[in-house]
Amino acid sequence: MFDVGQIEFVGNINGLWYGLLLYGVGILTFLYYEMTKKTPELRRLPQLDGMEEMVRVCAETNRPFLHTIGQSQDWSLIYVICAAQLLKHCAKIGGPLKVRLIVTGMVPAYVTLCSDFIRQGYVEGGHPELYNADDAIYMEGLGGYVAGTTSLISKLNCGGLALYGWLHSAAGMILSDMAYRVGALQFSALGGWEQNLGAATADYWVIGPETRQMATYVGGSRTERVSLACEDYIRWVYQALYIVGTIFFWIGIWS
Repeated sequence: MFDVGQIEFVGNINGLWYGLLLYGVGILTFLYYEMTKKTPELRRLPQLDGMEEMVRVCAETNRPFLHTIGQSQDWSLIYVICAAQLLKHCAKIGGPLKVRLIVTGMVPAYVTLCSDFIRQGYVEGGHPELYNADDAIYMEGLGGYVAGTTSLISKLNCGGLALYGWLHSAAGMILSDMAYRVGALQFSALGGWEQNLGAATADYWVIGPETRQMATYVGGSRTERVSLACEDYIRWVYQALYIVGTIFFWIGIWS
């Protein structure tokens, strides 16, 4: 019989080999693209067309497009950067249409980052005069953030609402409900593998990996595209190992 320490040691060794295999796949994928100088192709997600349609609807109805960044989570920072890229894209295509973009959030650094990307988008769209620093609004505390953002949606009669990052389920439901009341189209690009209750009612939504893919498609570098390709291959191998392990598990039970 093995004692607890021996079993834990064997488990750690197996986990080490498992991790080395997955990371090895990612490293080999990275080396392949670096040696061949190829750039991975990204598929244009239909949700991106939906976001662009929201910009056009806001222009036709002369209503602002409000984007809001969720609460602070260490693992969600990458999705804040993705949100900034998507905001820049909206500003770039919305500039010629005179669309006003507003961003709210609970973290000052996140709001400032997104505001700067909006400015870049307006500049690239040929309409730098549309940028207004006052349209980047920081709100302290969850209660103040939810109350302030819902008030803006109602007061400004926003034509679109976009949710990004990590968002509390109750907060998402309240924001989504107010957007529904004023007839605003809704887009959700949260950071997880699933949507919370509020975001699930959005007209267009993407889960975490798709959020990164959309952002990389509209403004990512070659390095970001290679990084996504590496993650995809790692994910495929992970799923394959999971399936094989499940098959052997049931074979062991039946035998």
